[in-house]
Parts: sequence; C-alpha cells; structure tokens
Amino acid sequence: MSALLDIDLYGYPVTVEDHDVGRYVFTECDQGKWKPELFDVFRRFLRPGMTYVDIGAYAGATTLWPALHGCQVYAFECDFVAYPVLMRNVELNPEAKKNIRIVSNACIAGHDGMTQFAAKGEWGSSVASMAYVGHSARSAVMPARTLSGIMQCVGKPKIDFLKVNVHGSEGAILKAEREMLERDKPVVHVYVHPDHFGDRRHEVGQLIQGLEPYRHLYTERGEPVEPADLKRDEWLEKRDYKVVAADGLWPEREVA
Repeated sequence: MSALLDIDLYGYPVTVEDHDVGRYVFTECDQGKWKPELFDVFRRFLRPGMTYVDIGAYAGATTLWPALHGCQVYAFECDFVAYPVLMRNVELNPEAKKNIRIVSNACIAGHDGMTQFAAKGEWGSSVASMAYVGHSARSAVMPARTLSGIMQCVGKPKIDFLKVNVHGSEGAILKAEREMLERDKPVVHVYVHPDHFGDRRHEVGQLIQGLEPYRHLYTERGEPVEPADLKRDEWLEKRDYKVVAADGLWPEREVA
C-alpha cells in the first residue's frame, strides 16, 4: 500500500497518493503555491451543478477541486503513467468521486483516429503531447477522439467550463470544437505553450479561430486581451501563458 498525503487543496481537504507522479503538485497546492491564479479562476466562474471538463488532468488537482465544489466532472489524461495515479486519487476522495462522471485515458485531439504522442522527459512527468513526436525517444500510439465525439457518447451534456492543458495541441482542439463553443459558450481556460509549437503563427491562428465566438479574452488575473495581441511577437515568443475566454465580463470578486 502506497503512503498517502493529506493536504489542503485550496480550501478542500483531500487525501492523495504520495507518488512521484503528482507529489510536487499536491505539496505545492498545500502551500498555496501551485497555480493559485487557476484556482482563483475556478472560484470566480465555477458553480455547483455546472459541467466541468478537464483535458490534461494529470494527477487530479484540477479534477478534485471542481468535483468537491459540486461540479459534474469529466476528466481526461492521455499519459498512461499518470492516469492510474489520477484514478487512485479519485478513489481516495469519495466526496469528489460522487461528482466525477468520467475519468478517461482518452487522447483528446482535433481529429478522430490513431495518433502518436510523446513525453518530453519521463512518462508521468506531466509533460506529454503530440507536439513532442520526433523530438523524444519516448512515444506511443493510441486512439484520438474529439471532445465532442466523446461527449456525444455520454449523452452530450452542455459544457459550462472547459480547461485545456495539452502542451502544444490547444489550438487544434479548440478549432475542432468551434461549433460547440459557439453554441454553448463554456468558459475556457487554456494553457498555451508557444515554445512547443512547430509553426507558432499557424498554431496561434487555430487558437484564435477556436476562441473567435467569445466576446472577451482575459489573462488569469482578469486583464483584457485582444485576439490580435496573441499574434504579436512578444506573445509568440513567450514560453507559455494562460487565456480565459468568456462571453461575459470578468467577475469582480470570488463568490465561492
């Protein structure tokens, strides 16, 4: 039996496996140091009963919090080393599990069919992506599905909040979901990694096309962003950044 960690996950007590996969995430969450801006976004936009989709769930911090907050959660993690840890962390938290509808090893992509993805370092390191194919000795082939294709199989619930962190395929995924985004207008939190793009302008162009239905783009701190900004050299040259797309104005305060 693996050792366990009891931590405070930004206001919610959770128990997780003390494992190389995810240990740094949960210990930093316990100290309020791991992506605090993301959890601020959660507090501003998520409400109990909402449908939340987590593409790139890793060990589960961004899956457990919305579930404990009362959201209906659909979590996807394509890294086959991280996925079992994610599953165990869900099982260790029954109050979260009761709100988690799917925990899947599916590779969410901009197309249906077989695809190849690779790890930047070791499998389970939280950095696996189709963008690393050809640049890493660690690669695998697995079926890829669009998010809409999978959600249709489970009754196609309306998505209220979509989090995407896939280290290089963000634009392709969001462009493929343009119809759904235009129809349902879920809040989108996307972690963009320009340094993982082969053609930065092309990939950012896909990202902008995917987010075109939205009236507002923001940074995680609520600073307005124009789509044209993302095409500027200072943005294209960033190592990474986060964008929040919403049809309404940025909430002035946390309500959760």
